Amino acid sequence: MSSRMPPARDQPDRPAGQRPRGRRATSPVESLDLNPAHRITGLRSARSGAFIEVLAERRKIAMLLTRDVADLRLRVGMSLADVPERALLHAAARAAAMALALNIVNQQAITSARMLQRLRRRGHSPAACRDVLAELTRLGLLDDHQFAQSFIRSLMRAKPAGARLLTSRLIQRGVPRDIATKSVADALASVDQRQEATRLARAKADRMPARLEPEARRRRLFGLLARRGFPPDVCFAAVAAVLGGRTRQLNDSDAYPDA
Repeated sequence: MSSRMPPARDQPDRPAGQRPRGRRATSPVESLDLNPAHRITGLRSARSGAFIEVLAERRKIAMLLTRDVADLRLRVGMSLADVPERALLHAAARAAAMALALNIVNQQAITSARMLQRLRRRGHSPAACRDVLAELTRLGLLDDHQFAQSFIRSLMRAKPAGARLLTSRLIQRGVPRDIATKSVADALASVDQRQEATRLARAKADRMPARLEPEARRRRLFGLLARRGFPPDVCFAAVAAVLGGRTRQLNDSDAYPDA
């Protein structure tokens, strides 16, 4: 039998760090190289003091949260034989998940559900994810209520919207339904929905072609308002305010006209 290896197949180029599709993410921390004959030779502060790099024989063996170093009672000169390996492994896994989570929240606002999804996708364990989400929530860096309020303000500054659309968009971003519903209700409590819908309909009507038939105008305006989440009675009233006449002959099927 030939001992030659088969020729390698050409693989498509992938961006650095991107995993092939179909493979399950592996844990970023599966084991630590703990030689019981070695001793801790350094505890070096990292990332603005939030983390500590543990050195053994001047080589980094783990990065931990500062509080975990204290909880494990690690100290320079300590023999690795005296370090509880399982506890150290859990602490290293938690620190790796926290490092990724902090990078994410520094770049964008995110919900707890989306954060959990991102961490799990990168292979972090359920226990590490649970600890990190709890800590970020305690620190105020993850707050689904605050995310919902900020998102609603941003969306409504861009264009008026009704409760249905706002709630749907929040849920799509991982906000729990009860929080989304309450946040939308609070945000719209002082908003005149009919006035907002009329303003949007009037702006749209001003851009419509002059040759467009009256009923086509009504259908398009009704469809726009319905897609923006306004309830039917508000849509009817806004279209009537902009175009005049009766609009009750329109129905929900007109919310998404083909034209």
